[in-house]
Amino acid sequence: MDRARRQGKRIGRPRVTDRRGFKNRFGTVLERLGDGTMSRTKAATELGIGYATLKRLLDAEGATGTES
Repeated sequence: MDRARRQGKRIGRPRVTDRRGFKNRFGTVLERLGDGTMSRTKAATELGIGYATLKRLLDAEGATGTES
C-alpha cells in the first residue's frame, strides 16, 4: 500500500465542490437556471467549470432530491 493512502491523504484532482465559495455560487446559479434567466453554458462559464461537469452536478442534485 502506498504511503499517501496509509496516511489518509487525498490523492488525485481536488473536487470542484471543495473550492472556496463554490457551494454558494452553485446555489445562486441553480436558482437562475431554475427560473430560466441563465443557460447551462453561461452557468458553467460563471462557475469556472466545464459543461459536462455542470451536467454531472445537476444530475446529482436531482438524484438527491434537493432540486426545487
